[in-house]
Amino acid sequence: MREETILRKIRSGDPAGLEALMERYLPYVSAVVWSVLRDAMPREDGEEVVSDVFLAAWDSRGRLRPGNL
Repeated sequence: MREETILRKIRSGDPAGLEALMERYLPYVSAVVWSVLRDAMPREDGEEVVSDVFLAAWDSRGRLRPGNL
């Protein structure tokens, strides 16, 4: 799914948009989080941080723009 389509779905409140966003960006977000955290916290807590990133994207969906995800 194209980024513009994902954003359109997210902005309209469609959970399928969030699912597509996570499918597309989960590996990248996870890599960044673990690069920063390293061994600072247990794996479960790191996974929670990754989830929080996507929750923040959902909560600020009105401000998301193509190319700035």
